[in-house]
Amino acid sequence: MVWAHGGAWVGGSIDMPEAHWVGLALASRGVSVFSVDYHLSLRGVTFPVPSDDLLASYDWALAELPALGLAGISLHLGGASAGGNLAAGVAKRLAQRGSAPTSLVLAYPAIHSELPEPSAELAEALTRIESPDMIPGLLAFTMAHFAGAAGIRDEIAFPGNGAVPAKHPSTFVLNADADPLRSSGELYASQLRYAGVRVEVAHDAGSQHGFLNEPESDFGRAGISRIADWLLS
Repeated sequence: MVWAHGGAWVGGSIDMPEAHWVGLALASRGVSVFSVDYHLSLRGVTFPVPSDDLLASYDWALAELPALGLAGISLHLGGASAGGNLAAGVAKRLAQRGSAPTSLVLAYPAIHSELPEPSAELAEALTRIESPDMIPGLLAFTMAHFAGAAGIRDEIAFPGNGAVPAKHPSTFVLNADADPLRSSGELYASQLRYAGVRVEVAHDAGSQHGFLNEPESDFGRAGISRIADWLLS
């Protein structure tokens, strides 16, 4: 799997647990992982640069599979949070050119430039958070910063915009329970399903945004198990 870490487009690296530990944990279950260190949206860098980085990484991995002894192996694409946003956008780009990955894995992704209204159940879950990991106001700021001149209405910058392309890969959406971004992940799953895409959606009760960055937590380990089960199925 080609994997992109999160960090609100302006932070994170391949050294963070959401990249390094996720890769090691999946590798221990038999999944080879290419962890991508894309350009962050800092010092004038905006979309499409991070998206181009992830697309180039996917193309490189696909071309190098035989040399790495992985010929004939299915290649998947995934990411968490902002990395999930990038992965969903690149999946759209790949589907549009007719070379989509075997599947797409999105962990608590930011898919829509404006967060959908939470369900009553999600709204109630959000009231239980004492120290939220993801602050909607800050997220809106980094969204606009990432989108740049392309704008937050661009269908690749924010894949919830526009139509779902034909040949979009099967998708696993792993949301967090008490997370404002859960409404985006759930809505995108509905959009994909309406377009005929095979979709699986899951979350573990009590989990919060960023649990894959917490390798010591039960939620982090459970998330790895869910992703591995999806990929190996």
